[in-house]
Amino acid sequence: MAHVTGCPSKAANEPSGQSVTSHREDLVSLTPTGAVVCSYSATTPDWVAKSLAAGEAKRLGTLLNQAGSNITPGSASSCPADFGGTVVVYLWSARQTSTVWIHTGGCRVATNGITSREGAYAGSLAAYLHRTVKSPAA
Repeated sequence: MAHVTGCPSKAANEPSGQSVTSHREDLVSLTPTGAVVCSYSATTPDWVAKSLAAGEAKRLGTLLNQAGSNITPGSASSCPADFGGTVVVYLWSARQTSTVWIHTGGCRVATNGITSREGAYAGSLAAYLHRTVKSPAA
């Protein structure tokens, strides 16, 4: 199966208009054998790419599935201004691919287009991404 080998010059558009279908859905539903992490700054056109081998990709998938709290469809929320960047994670296994968008500002939401988690860019996930790839958000 073909997978991403580098980062596009700008963040891929995330699917819109989709919402959580279950409170137990994972952001990453496959066991990754590789990944590319693309970090985009909100203020400059620069991006940073990092390729991950199977072990690191699996660790990132686990952290994504543990991050934040699911957003209930139709629920109201109030977030600070979003001046952060975006991290796009492309993961793959032998038979599947998955993409997760992580907003590093505002409510710090992570989404795969179906499941969305508020406050995901924090704690262990944020620390891992800071260590793994230069973060666009201060």
